[in-house]
Amino acid sequence: MTIGAAPGILARVTGQHPPGLTAFLDGIPFFSALDEPTRLQLTKQLKPVHAAAGEVIISQGEPGDGLFVVVSGRLRVSVAAAGVERVLHDLARGSVVGEIALISNRPRSATVRAVRDSDLLLLSTSAFNSLVERSPAVLREIAHVLADRLHSVDRPQPRPPGARAIAVVPVGTRPGPAAIVTERLTAQLARAGKVLRVDAEVVDRHLGPGAAQRSPGDPGRAELAGWLHAVERGSDYAVYQPDVRDTAWSRVCMSQSDVALLVATALDDASPGPMEARALAAV
Repeated sequence: MTIGAAPGILARVTGQHPPGLTAFLDGIPFFSALDEPTRLQLTKQLKPVHAAAGEVIISQGEPGDGLFVVVSGRLRVSVAAAGVERVLHDLARGSVVGEIALISNRPRSATVRAVRDSDLLLLSTSAFNSLVERSPAVLREIAHVLADRLHSVDRPQPRPPGARAIAVVPVGTRPGPAAIVTERLTAQLARAGKVLRVDAEVVDRHLGPGAAQRSPGDPGRAELAGWLHAVERGSDYAVYQPDVRDTAWSRVCMSQSDVALLVATALDDASPGPMEARALAAV
């Protein structure tokens, strides 16, 4: 499903801006380059959107309908030619994608999909055009910013390092084997950098009882996503430990991780457990 073109996009809008939105946007060159009145006007038009892991938010060849700002999660940009899809790069927190659509009627030049559960901000072309009608100076400011970005298009862009977040998933119904592997993996990764092991108990200790089990649509979900992002940003590695059952926290671990490590022993039941089935379905 393409979020931008889908009639049901408003169903995905969370209705809540992330805390510290103004400071967040001030740190993004696309917005910080604008004068303060223009930036404030644009901020009021941004709509929070949640994209599940695997969901396409921009499809190559479709009409442009606005830009997205990544608040948390990760997006992957790819292009298709002659039936072959080629991955270009990943986009992390603070990245802007689709901005050319604001002033151009050209089709999208690439496909962008969420590779993790992601919280985004959408500035739709229609909202931008309405703003320009009221304040034509906005168009001049945006044109200057886009011109600067196009001049720097050939400069190498930093990419988020891969395989920094690892979920150790229990295949059977016993938590013991996965817990042992998690402990040993954390110890080994600690030799290469700062690593934080995160399970439901750790989350609840920092954010309050039940915080780890917040599902999409829960008012506290944005807080959970923001805290997990801060954990990853402050560490070289994050090791996520899901529950044995297919809980909201287990699904967060799966969608938040770059790599899922399935753990079982020879004595476990050979039939797929709930988390194994979810992991294999995502392959």
